[in-house]
Amino acid sequence: MSTSQQAFVTKDVLTWARKRLGDTIESASHKLKIEPDTLKSWEDGTTYPTMTQAKRIAKKLTIPFGYLFLSTPPEDLKVPLPDFRSVTVRETSEVSPEFSDLFNDVLVKQDWYKQHLIEKGKKPLKFVGSHSIASGIDQVAASIGDAIDIEAHRTDAVSWADFLRRLITSAESIGVIVMKSGVVGANNQRPLSVDEFRGFAIADSIAPLVFINGRDAVSAQIFTLIHELAHIWIASDGISRPDLSKKSSRQPNDVERFCDSVAVEVLVPHEAFLAAWDNDASIDSNIHELARRFHVSLVVVLRRAYDLDELTSDEFTFRLNREFRREARPKSDGGNFYATVRVRNSGTLTDALVESALTGRVLLLDAAKMLHVKIGTIEKMPEKMPLRKT
Repeated sequence: MSTSQQAFVTKDVLTWARKRLGDTIESASHKLKIEPDTLKSWEDGTTYPTMTQAKRIAKKLTIPFGYLFLSTPPEDLKVPLPDFRSVTVRETSEVSPEFSDLFNDVLVKQDWYKQHLIEKGKKPLKFVGSHSIASGIDQVAASIGDAIDIEAHRTDAVSWADFLRRLITSAESIGVIVMKSGVVGANNQRPLSVDEFRGFAIADSIAPLVFINGRDAVSAQIFTLIHELAHIWIASDGISRPDLSKKSSRQPNDVERFCDSVAVEVLVPHEAFLAAWDNDASIDSNIHELARRFHVSLVVVLRRAYDLDELTSDEFTFRLNREFRREARPKSDGGNFYATVRVRNSGTLTDALVESALTGRVLLLDAAKMLHVKIGTIEKMPEKMPLRKT
């Protein structure tokens, strides 16, 4: 092979790229459609791939092409968000390649949208950081409930999925960017893990953001949305994985306990719940009646009943597992392609970016890359989905 055809990749970077995905020599070779000995020789530095092979390496190992030529591997994957998934809040989190790539992608979009709003003269949103843990659960829950008009959505929603859509639309109408996806970018081969995180919040005063893991059950996504809004109300950025099998009082740290309690109170206010609970009726009868009355899922009602000691641990666990088995988790965002683009990237942000691209304030190619679509999709968006003004 002529040296002009060779890509002089850095062997340590190649090994890092493989290991960051948890791949062995054999599994990475299968992805790259080469023999294991060939990959081993590249990692040993005894031979080099061609430029075509190097481009395939970057694509299959999900790193920028230029990374292969760095003198040393990039630093360990860390995200500059407090980690609320553990008992002790860690200011810097070590996360999976999927979460790291997702977060960096989200951060680029959020930063663009923030600058877009500043240029339009938007002022800081008053509800971001308007409360603190000291404000108390009831006060924060009431403020969130009023802001997103939850009572109206309880009445009008025809399904849990519709309830979630309405809540997302309402949150976006007051200025919160809400993104929901089950994959990194638009890559269905890179699913997100619910075991790693359910959502995260960026409590920026101009462009606050909530991300919901779309791989989760719909009832859990509803809970996550409200939980993350609580983070924004108390100006607390962070990665969350609220455990629906535990009482609010048993969540991992003070912030998660508070945001969990707020989410439960927003969805099922405790005074109304206790007034409606019928001690003469069966547990299942109560749960179904209260789910109907509050227009929330059985999972949320079960959590509230458990929090208020109307269910024993065994009664709660049995019914929670039963409901999760009944409620299939979505495997993809599915549905209308253009609607999916808006859900994954936030409806308001997508519309603002498309409008900016079509009026020449942003290059079409840049907008397409940011939304992980083709240029033609950007051009067709207004026809397929009417744009909302920001």
